[in-house]
Amino acid sequence: SFTNVKLDDAFVFPGKLILAQVIEIKTSESLTIEEIVLKNTATASDPKTKIRGADLEYIEIRRGSETGQVLAKKETNLEGLENLEKEGVTIEVSDNNFFSEGTHRLYILVKLKADENLIGKKLALGDTEVIGASVFYPTTAPAATFTVVGPRVEFEDLGFTEAVVYRGQRFLAARILVD
Repeated sequence: SFTNVKLDDAFVFPGKLILAQVIEIKTSESLTIEEIVLKNTATASDPKTKIRGADLEYIEIRRGSETGQVLAKKETNLEGLENLEKEGVTIEVSDNNFFSEGTHRLYILVKLKADENLIGKKLALGDTEVIGASVFYPTTAPAATFTVVGPRVEFEDLGFTEAVVYRGQRFLAARILVD
């Protein structure tokens, strides 16, 4: 069986590598994974606010951990990810794809392009299929939604009183917090 593992919804910045989905595999016999279908199912009032395949640098599938063996990597500029938000993207797996009986995990990482036009767009990998079988999304572990945000700037009044400043004197004129 293939089960989605709960990840928290998060705000992410353009250019970030996101752990977008973790799939737990429980099998009573050996298994070879040949393809995985991924789809952006983020709910959006405007379809233009969903992350498209062209908004990504690549999608990478690893086994065991976020830094485990790479099963597959699909890059936008090579194979294209244009159907991510529609019918989904099929990623063929040919390396490290044999799983013995037991429990295993697949880690799906998504690298966003460093583009300010992504701000406000959303990504949620739902309706994932592994070798033709749908991944089960328990009510306690729905697809995590990642929303792209830009940096925030806050200005804080430090409450200094007015004072005379002389040429060559150093002083704190403002403090800007960028988060």
